[in-house]
Amino acid sequence: MKNDELLKTHAEYGAMLERWRFWMAAYEGASALVAAGALTRHPREDAQSYRDRCNEAVGFNYSRSIVHLFGNYLFEKPPMRDLGGLAEDSLWQAFEADCDLFGSDFAAFLVEQQKYASVYGHVGVLVDTPGRGAMTRKEEREHGVYPYVAAYHPEAILDWAYEREEGGRPRLAWVKLLEEDGTVLVYGRERWERWRPAETRAGAVAADAELVSGGEHPLGQVPFVWLMNIRGRRRNIGVSDIADIALLDASILRDLSLGSEVIKNSAFPMFRTPKQPPDASGEREVEVGPRAVLEWDPEYENGAKQDWLEAAAREPIEAILLWTSKKAEEIYRMANAGGLNATQVSGEAKSGVALRQEFQLLNTVLAAKANNLEEAERAIIGLWLAWQGRGGEVGRISVERPRNFSVEDLAADLENAARGAELIAESPTFQSEIKMLMAKRLLPKGGAVLERIRTELQPPAE
Repeated sequence: MKNDELLKTHAEYGAMLERWRFWMAAYEGASALVAAGALTRHPREDAQSYRDRCNEAVGFNYSRSIVHLFGNYLFEKPPMRDLGGLAEDSLWQAFEADCDLFGSDFAAFLVEQQKYASVYGHVGVLVDTPGRGAMTRKEEREHGVYPYVAAYHPEAILDWAYEREEGGRPRLAWVKLLEEDGTVLVYGRERWERWRPAETRAGAVAADAELVSGGEHPLGQVPFVWLMNIRGRRRNIGVSDIADIALLDASILRDLSLGSEVIKNSAFPMFRTPKQPPDASGEREVEVGPRAVLEWDPEYENGAKQDWLEAAAREPIEAILLWTSKKAEEIYRMANAGGLNATQVSGEAKSGVALRQEFQLLNTVLAAKANNLEEAERAIIGLWLAWQGRGGEVGRISVERPRNFSVEDLAADLENAARGAELIAESPTFQSEIKMLMAKRLLPKGGAVLERIRTELQPPAE
């Protein structure tokens, strides 16, 4: 393969790369934002002062807070899984305990990758196998060889293509993935290849890349899953939770940097004194104390006396703090999470109607994220089964995640139910119905589980 062809990237990749890097820098914090160029050098600022300001930069990292806030709500309740006979499979149990061959629990892997999907908008998950069919099932069990998952962030998903099936449905034809060691993995529907980009020799890059390894696989599909955060208008390009919040995070970083400069240069009184002429050696000595000193030329300030220059830092500092507080309030509003910080950020209590509306909007966003995570998890399990030659079992696999995250409504219902139970404690039917109501709120898509709970809650016959 030609080197240029190997390193060619998708059009969407080129359009989004800088934004992906900026969002991740916002999530990682102040140092990463500074490295990404969030602090610019002032026209009259010398190089050393700019370096000092970059080293001293601090931020509040609202981007990380919002990502973790969504994650906490999204994974607050465990999903309901019905894996059938797969749950008793020893290899599947080994996979759940170490899904990526690096010791990651499968549930923890999903939590971690959804967090990065929240930052980037999406991540990719490759379901591969070390043996690729070279071992029998008995040998795989004896040696503990099973399909595993590998996560690829958008910066490593270089290119991809779709093709139409006979029924018109688009299907992933191949994907090109950048590995940590610098090689490029090209995975198709029937074959995989690993290439090493050409090295630079004598100032020139060779025309051809080196094929490291490759072979066929029996799946008939690309074992790659797109874990989407929120689906956008472009296929396979998800919507980041911090696309706009990251901009405000960088803006607050700049505001705080300016505030530090105000404190450093204006917040303390400075002593002003006439500038003394140099002595015979060409040097001059000025006795100063621990405070800053400003000197003026006596020729232009004839007869002026030494004095203290008034420090006027309070007003700009207060303006900066007020401005950053407003930005923080808008960050939570954009994330539909203003109700969770109703008084801490804005300083004003919100009405019940406003809080309920924000919780409903937040619930809608979380439900969409839960749906996409649910789809990705089912697809991963389906590919795992396909590698094991058990693709026909996919239809019997069920994964359902909660869709209701209205914590305040649930708390109110529980309180009302507790009060009602005290009033009608002697009614077994009322007690069972109240418990059933709570079960429906906690397990909105319980299905057969809810029916079993109802049977268990039936009051004994008299």
